[in-house]
Amino acid sequence: WHVLTGMDMKCCLELTGGGDTGKSVLTRLAEAGIGRRNIRSITIARLEDPSLRFETYKIRGKRLLICSESQGYSGPVENLKAITGGDVIAAERKNSTEDVDFTFTGGVMFVGNSPIRPSDVSNATINRRRSIRLIKEVPAAERRDLLRFNSRTNQYEGEFVPELGAFIKWVLAMDPAAARRAISKDVTSLARAEAEKEV
Repeated sequence: WHVLTGMDMKCCLELTGGGDTGKSVLTRLAEAGIGRRNIRSITIARLEDPSLRFETYKIRGKRLLICSESQGYSGPVENLKAITGGDVIAAERKNSTEDVDFTFTGGVMFVGNSPIRPSDVSNATINRRRSIRLIKEVPAAERRDLLRFNSRTNQYEGEFVPELGAFIKWVLAMDPAAARRAISKDVTSLARAEAEKEV
């Protein structure tokens, strides 16, 4: 909701679960709603690596940052805190001295088999995470072609495609106060609970 509307929520979404539990479908649903050109896919390790000076510039102007295969990450999250906190992001463009620092106003998604375990367990890190844990594996006989991107036609295909317009309309019609409550920091989060146990 906040990615489509541009409302700042100072949070990130974390999808966790094993194989064939629906993580990819939910991720593609977000991609289809936002538009692929408005998305940057990156690993959290690359995002937080200080030696990769040009990575933050690549998310400038994007509406959604997707960090796939995020399980097992246990390093710093300084860039993530700045991105989700509305801080100015230091950025650098190759072969340029132009000032390209920016404030990120989009959303962030982590997708992995298990939650990230950052070295920083401050309140800012814990309170901004919202977890959806997918635990039901879909049996092979029941799997359906719900949503996928065809790189040859540059189009989405699958059973959800005819419903995408209605889905986006439904999201945009949400009452802002209700949407904020639904993703407020008081909503129970597996990632938050696990991080709090480690403090």
